[in-house]
Amino acid sequence: MAHDEKVELLSRVGPLQGCSAAQLRTIARHAELTGILAGTVAIDEGAEAREVFLIVRGEADVSRGGRAVASLRPGDYFGEVGVLSSQRRDARVTARTNLEVLIFGRREFLALLATIPALNRSVLGTLASRLHHSQVAQLAV
Repeated sequence: MAHDEKVELLSRVGPLQGCSAAQLRTIARHAELTGILAGTVAIDEGAEAREVFLIVRGEADVSRGGRAVASLRPGDYFGEVGVLSSQRRDARVTARTNLEVLIFGRREFLALLATIPALNRSVLGTLASRLHHSQVAQLAV
């Protein structure tokens, strides 16, 4: 895929809509676009966290200990918790449909967070929201 096509895809992804064109070009340079077939485990619980995935097309399911905990759609990303905390994966993500994802290696993802404030805010906002929802879910049990 051409660099300009990646930039166009990124410009339509919700968490990145606050980024400038120059920032989107920088992000695109650090991303690898790949496909994941339906039914494939993209990341497995307990595995080493080496990359972050941003869904461009398709849907995925998240489970912990065999229990469904979330569904992911275009614009959602996963894998950032393990990369940020240098811990093993705390969930399994399985492609429900064929996926197109942009993959960022650990080093590239951390560098992007350090240099692109809009991306940093988006990731922090998502982490806060996930934490809030998990706490509400625990209270409901």
